Amino acid sequence: MKIEWIILAEGFGSASNGAVTAIGVNQNLIVTSNLPVMTKRAIMVHLGADDDGFTNAELGLAVKVLSPSGEVVAAQTSSMKTGAPPWPDLPVTFDVFAEFPMRLAEYGTYVTDVEITAPDGTQAKAQASFYVRAPQ
Repeated sequence: MKIEWIILAEGFGSASNGAVTAIGVNQNLIVTSNLPVMTKRAIMVHLGADDDGFTNAELGLAVKVLSPSGEVVAAQTSSMKTGAPPWPDLPVTFDVFAEFPMRLAEYGTYVTDVEITAPDGTQAKAQASFYVRAPQ
């Protein structure tokens, strides 16, 4: 299992056919003259499996957002169950997404840490950053 890519966005929508739409992709700069500020962010993680060990498996997801001083400003954990791939001859990939509100009290770089845990305990990790700045 590996994290192939992650997207930071303002949110996600889901269609009846299962398609996911990212809203406000690459909005990684928040400009505000007043702190603290409330906002919402979302992250999508695209996973690829190198073997068949992820068919009907339970994966763990942990997301946390760290402030410039290292304080955790948002954290979320969950688990998900994978199914059997409808086309076993194709590579297994799947997407996981989470949304979380945050109270941001510092200017600087915020880091979003993502960790996926497989049934055997192995982990895949990734990071994405966003920035809070005062107006120029």
